[in-house]
Amino acid sequence: MNHENKKIAFIGGGMMAEAMIRGIILHGHNPTAIYVSDPSEDRRNILSILNNQLNIENDNDKIAGICDVLFMAVKPQVFLDAASNISQVTQKQGPMIVSVAAGISLETLAACFGEQSKICRVMP
Repeated sequence: MNHENKKIAFIGGGMMAEAMIRGIILHGHNPTAIYVSDPSEDRRNILSILNNQLNIENDNDKIAGICDVLFMAVKPQVFLDAASNISQVTQKQGPMIVSVAAGISLETLAACFGEQSKICRVMP
């Protein structure tokens, strides 16, 4: 599977996610293979304007269950809640999980998503 066909999901659609989405599209990824979930209707509308081919949801479980790569682009203070709500889905689906949340250690990621999960941290 080449990179254009991989389904990429973002839990959290804030400014950091928006910047990453712009870069991913700029480098040739198909926007129809990008999924974003955000609780804010305003952010979902902004992302729709950014690119009307993005798949924008208000359902973290739905996008976590269909992606190959999952970016956790939420603020650190809501990370544990967001992760615990999707951990069963991600353990079943097995996506690569990329955290951009500051201060969330690899140990915490492994505890949230399971020791066998494919996890990494990035510092934007």
